Amino acid sequence: MRFGDDTGTRLQAQHGALSKISDTVDETNTLVSQTSVVASQTNTLVFQTHTLSNQIADDLANHVQAHRRALSKISDTATETKSLVDQTNSISNHIVKGLAKIGELCIEAKATMAKILFVNMATYKMVLALKTSLPGYLERSMFNEPFILEDAIGRISPVHLQFISSWEAFGAVLETRFRGIQGHEKIRRGHWTLQDHATGREISRRRNWEGAFLPGQRVNMSLLFQRETTIETFGSSTRVPASCQAACPRCQADVSDSHDIEIHWYVRQFQISDIFEADILIVILAVCVFAG
Repeated sequence: MRFGDDTGTRLQAQHGALSKISDTVDETNTLVSQTSVVASQTNTLVFQTHTLSNQIADDLANHVQAHRRALSKISDTATETKSLVDQTNSISNHIVKGLAKIGELCIEAKATMAKILFVNMATYKMVLALKTSLPGYLERSMFNEPFILEDAIGRISPVHLQFISSWEAFGAVLETRFRGIQGHEKIRRGHWTLQDHATGREISRRRNWEGAFLPGQRVNMSLLFQRETTIETFGSSTRVPASCQAACPRCQADVSDSHDIEIHWYVRQFQISDIFEADILIVILAVCVFAG
């Protein structure tokens, strides 16, 4: 009995253990099932995490490239800015140097102007001293300046108006200057004329002597010749003087009554035989271009 009781007790114990094992197996299966679900969810989460990681990695890569491009542009801009700053500094240095040179030139100009002013003041004082010591000298020199005469043979000499005060005195001086040389007879007879060198106009001897000339004026002198007429008689010809005494020997233009007209005289020398005298005379032939 005791053995049976022991066996029953053992069987009950084993049955209880088996029941516990079965419960444990069921719990284990439940846990395994739950673990499978959790593993499936974990796999889904891992996949989603991997996808998100890839997206994050791509976004980070795009952001990095954008940042690199932005940094590259910033670097280029910084380089250009540095170049502009260098150019600006160079221009500023040139401007500063130019302003310094301008300042130096202004200082030199100021010093030069001061010297010029000093010289001008000294000159002014000297002129005042000269004017005080020589009163009226400049005024007198203007009125005492002679006019310049170029006579018919090219001699140039001054004619002082304060010593020669009339046409008669001027004619006497001309006769004296031509005495013993060619053209003296023309001067003695008054066969000469004067022209203003600048305008070429005749200076008439009908003018008043005091108003005929200006101080410093350049005057040209020319000789006048008679126009000759050829008369033919019995196959021979004779030249006789005409009434006009002031005629151009080339163009035969009458200038005896012409006053204040432009005449250009050019003088050359030649020999002719006088039909009334046997001597050979050396005279002056005036060849002119007449402009009325």
